[in-house]
Amino acid sequence: MVEEGTGRARTIRNQARDVYGTLVQVGELHGDLHVHVTPDPTGVVVPLVGLDQATPEFFVGRDREVAELLAVLAPDKAAPEALVVCAGMGGIGKTALARHACDTAVQRGWFTGGALMVDLRGYASDGHVVAAARVFGPLLRGLGVAQEKIPGDPGEQAAVYHQILDTLAREGKPVLLVLDNVSAGAQVRDLLPRQKVHRAVLTTRETLALPGARPFELDVFPVPEALDMLGRALLRADPEDPRVGRDPEAAHHLVDLCGRLPLALEITAALLAEDPDLSFADLADELDRAASKATVLRHGDRAVAAAFDLSWRRLQSRAPTAARLLGLLSLPAGIGLSTDAAAALAGVEPATARPDLRRLRHVHLLSLTDGHWRMHDLVNAYVRERFDAGQLAGPGETADETGLAALRRLLEFYARTAADADTSLTEDGPVGRFRDREGAVAWFERERLSLIGAIEFGGTLSRPRLRYDLADALCPFLARRHYVSDRIAVARHRVDAAARLSTDRRVLAHRHLGWALKAAGRFDEAVAAHRRAVEVSDPGQTGDDALNELGLALRNALRYEEAIEVFRQLVDRGRATGRRRTMAMARSNLASVLSATARHEEALTERQAAVGLWRELDDKAELGAQLNGLGMALLALGRPEGVGLLREAVETSAEAGDRNAESTAQENYCMVLAHTGQPRLAIAEARRSLARFRAVGEPHWISEAHLVLGQTLTRTGKLAAAFRAYQQAIDTSRAAGDRFAEGEYLIVLSDALSSAGRRSEAQAARAKAVEIFRELGDPFRGGLAEGPPHTPSPAESPPTLHSVHGGPGCCLLGLLAVGTGGYFTVREVGWWWLLAGLSALLLLAPAATSALRALQEGPRAWLQQAMTNPIPPEVAQSPARYPAFTSDGAHARAGGMSCLPVLLVTALSWYVGERWRGPEAGAATALAAFTVLTTVRLRLFAHRARTTRRPPRP
Repeated sequence: MVEEGTGRARTIRNQARDVYGTLVQVGELHGDLHVHVTPDPTGVVVPLVGLDQATPEFFVGRDREVAELLAVLAPDKAAPEALVVCAGMGGIGKTALARHACDTAVQRGWFTGGALMVDLRGYASDGHVVAAARVFGPLLRGLGVAQEKIPGDPGEQAAVYHQILDTLAREGKPVLLVLDNVSAGAQVRDLLPRQKVHRAVLTTRETLALPGARPFELDVFPVPEALDMLGRALLRADPEDPRVGRDPEAAHHLVDLCGRLPLALEITAALLAEDPDLSFADLADELDRAASKATVLRHGDRAVAAAFDLSWRRLQSRAPTAARLLGLLSLPAGIGLSTDAAAALAGVEPATARPDLRRLRHVHLLSLTDGHWRMHDLVNAYVRERFDAGQLAGPGETADETGLAALRRLLEFYARTAADADTSLTEDGPVGRFRDREGAVAWFERERLSLIGAIEFGGTLSRPRLRYDLADALCPFLARRHYVSDRIAVARHRVDAAARLSTDRRVLAHRHLGWALKAAGRFDEAVAAHRRAVEVSDPGQTGDDALNELGLALRNALRYEEAIEVFRQLVDRGRATGRRRTMAMARSNLASVLSATARHEEALTERQAAVGLWRELDDKAELGAQLNGLGMALLALGRPEGVGLLREAVETSAEAGDRNAESTAQENYCMVLAHTGQPRLAIAEARRSLARFRAVGEPHWISEAHLVLGQTLTRTGKLAAAFRAYQQAIDTSRAAGDRFAEGEYLIVLSDALSSAGRRSEAQAARAKAVEIFRELGDPFRGGLAEGPPHTPSPAESPPTLHSVHGGPGCCLLGLLAVGTGGYFTVREVGWWWLLAGLSALLLLAPAATSALRALQEGPRAWLQQAMTNPIPPEVAQSPARYPAFTSDGAHARAGGMSCLPVLLVTALSWYVGERWRGPEAGAATALAAFTVLTTVRLRLFAHRARTTRRPPRP
C-alpha cells in the first residue's frame, strides 16, 4: 500500500511489485477470502533427436514443403531468416511437418547446441495457454543447465536463457527451437532467439506479425499425395489390405469428401482399418448422406469437428461480427465470393466487411485466391451446422429467415452488376461500376463460376425473375467466350426460371438453350429445344422468330427436307400476315438450305427475293449478309456478276457495323479473287480489310482479318507470309483471352503446316487446340481437333490459279518457239521439219483447250461443291475456315510442273541436239521436249482443276 499526498488530498494506492501468479484486488474485505485458481500450465519441452532415433511417426508427402523448410534451417551464418512461422487451419498437418523437417535437420547434425520442441497450448479447449514465463525453466533444463543454477524468478530465468543462447552462438553451436500451437505473437516474443545462428519454427492457426519471420502457409494435400496417404495409412495397419488400389474412383471420391485435409484423411483411414468389410464406396456414401461430414469424421479422441471447435469458440469470443460473417459465407457452399459480394451477402458496405474478412483469413478459416474468399469444404460444413442451429441468426429471426435474406441480397447484387457488365460489352463509355468493355469482360471472367453458382442456388429463393435476369446477362458473355458446358447449364437454369414468367421469356429461354446445344454440336437436342419454343410461343412475331430458329436447327442437324418445309410454312405465314421481315428472314434461310441440297436455281430465286425484301426494309446488316449469299450463289452457277455482289456485301456490312457479316463476305471475296486468277488483288483486299479492322480496334475482328489474310496468302503460294499471318491471329486472340478463337486458328495453322510437310509443328499446334477445347468444356470441337492434321492431296485441293500461272504463258512461249524453229528449219533443213512442228502443235492443242476449259470450270465446280457440302451452312458460307478446304501453294504447284523447269529442259535439249548434229537437230530436240512436257503439264492441271473435295461430315 502506498500513500500519496497529505490531508484531504491524501490518496492510498495499491501497488503490486514482483508478484507472479494470480493476484486479487478488493476494496473492503469482510471475513475470509478463499480463491480456487487453476495453476497456469507449464510447457513440456521435448528434445528432438533426429529421424534415426525418434519414435517412427506416420508422415506422407509434403516433399516440396520439407525441402523449403530445410533450406531455411540449413546452417548458414548469412541466412536472412532465422524464424519460420508455419501457419494453416486446424488439421492441416503443421505440427507433423515441423517435427519431421526439424528431426531431419537434427539428424544431419545442423544443431549441435540442441533442438527442443514445446507445445504452448494456444488453442487448448480449456482456454489455459502456456505463457512464456512458464517455459523458460523447462527450456533451460533442455539446454543442459543444472536445476540448482536455474533461478526461481521467471524474469531471471529469461535473462539466463538468453545468456545461454548467446554463449552457444559464440561457440558456433546453433540451437533449434520449435514452438508448437502458438496463438499470439506476445506468447512467444520473449522466447525467440536473438542470434541468427539459431533457428526457430512456430506453428499457428493465426497470421502472426513477428519481425524477421518468414511466413510459411500450409495448404491441403494435392490429390496424388492425398491418395498416397490414404493408401499407406491402410497398409500401415494391414500390409495386405485388399481395398488399396481396388477401386480408384471411389478412393478419389473419398479423398475429395475429406477435402484432402490430412487430419480427415487419417481419421478416414482409421475408420476403414477398424472395419475391414467397409469399402471405400460405402464410406463415401455415408459421408455423402451425412448432415455434417465434420461430425462423421471421428475416431477415438480424434475428430475433425474437435479441431474446428477450438478456432470457432475463440472466434466467437474475440470477433463476433467476423463469426457471423463466416456463418453467412457458409450458405452459398462451394462459391468463392469477392469482397463486394461478401459485403452484399452480409448487408454491409465493403469497407465494413473487409476487416472481418481479413480477420477470418488471419485465423485460416478463409483463404483468398484470385480475389475470392473461399472456405475449406469441411470448415464450411462445420460452420453451416452452427448456423443452422441458430447460433448466428439475426435478432428476432430464425436461421432460415436470416439465411434467405442474405442469399437474396447476394443474388440481387449479382443480377444488378451482371446487367451493367452486359450493357458495357455493347455500349461505349462507363456503365455502372464499369468504365469500359475491358473492365466488364474481366469482371465476367473473374466471377463466372460464382455467377453460375448463384444461378443454381437461386432456385431455392422463390425469386425466378432475379434468377432469369442474372442468366440473361451472363449468357451473351458465355457465348462470346465459348464456354460451351457452362452455357448449356445456365440455359437450362434459365428455362427453369422462365417457367413462372411471361410467354416471351419462356420462348427466349428455350431458344437460348437451343443455341447453346447447337454450339456443342448436339444438333438433335437443339431441334427439340427449338420445337419446344415454338410450342409455347404465340402466333405473333415471337412465334415467327421461334419457327425460324427451328428451321435453322433442322438445317444444322442436316434434316434438310424438314427445314425446307418449315421455311416454306414461314414464308406463307409472313405473306398471309403481311410481315415482310418474316418473309425476308424465311426466304434467306430457305435459300441456304436449297443451296445445301444442290438446288442452285431455286436457291438463286429465293436469294434474289430475299435481297429485294431486305432492300425494301432498309436493313443494311441483313442486306450485307444476304448479298454475300447471293454472290456465292451466282458464282456457283458460273455467273461472274457474283464477284461484284461480294464486294457490295463487304461495303454494306461495314457501313452497317456488322463485323461478322463483313468478315465473312471479305473472306469469300478474297477466296473468289484468288481462285479466278487475281492473286495480287486478293492479297491487297485482305490487307485492306486488316487495316480497317485495326482501325476499329476490336481484337476478335483483327484476328479474323489476320486469318483471312493467311488463307489468301496460302492460296497464292506465299506460305511463309501465310504462317506469320496465322500466328498473328493466334497471338491476338490469346492476348484478348479469346480461347475458342485461338483453338480454331491453331487448327488452321496445323493443317497449313502439315500441307507444307512440317508435321511435328502441325501436331504440336493441334495438340494445343485440343487442350484449349477441353478446358472450355467443348467436347464436340475437341473431338474434331483430335484428328490428325489434314494434308490435302493435289487432287483434293480446290483449284488455284497459282498452279497455272505458267500454263497460258507456256502456250505463248511454245508458239514463239515453234515459229522461230519453223523459220530456221525451212531455211536450213527443209519443209519436213516444219511439218513435224505443226504436228507438235496439233498435240498441244487438245491439252491447252482442256486446261483453259478447266480454268473456267474449276472454280465454278469448287464453288458449287462449297455451296452443297452437307455441313451446317455457317461452314459452307466460309469453307476456307475449315480444314477440308485448306490448301497451299506447294500442293497447288504439285498439280503440274511449273514453267521454269519446262523452259530449262527445252533449252538443255536444244543444246544437246545442237552439239550432237547441228542447229537443225537442236531445234527438233527442243521442240519435241517442249511438246511432251507441256502436254503432260496441262493435262495434269486439267485433271486437278476439275477435282474437288467434299468436306467431312461433322
